[in-house]
Amino acid sequence: MNDRATPAAPTPAADTDNAWRALERRLDARLATVEQQIRHYPRPIPACDAQFNHLLEQRAAIPREIARLRAAAGAHPAGTGAADRALEDFVRSCPHLEPNPDG
Repeated sequence: MNDRATPAAPTPAADTDNAWRALERRLDARLATVEQQIRHYPRPIPACDAQFNHLLEQRAAIPREIARLRAAAGAHPAGTGAADRALEDFVRSCPHLEPNPDG
């Protein structure tokens, strides 16, 4: 007889929760990248540089997207069709998600 328990298959709710967390990690990583680019941006006149200003805009916008993600995740019970649609809508509407490196 085998004493090892068979791991339970992930539930739809767990899959949805994992997807929200993965999106948040991607946004956190994007924010860290933007902050690093700002820190290492060449001097002396960054305020006159459109690319630098764009990085500053992204640094301000990404935390708002993370807050929007958390609100959407909290508003829809995981494992429901509404949660799946909210997740898809968020991915489609978030301009700060880089292509997913995991496929």
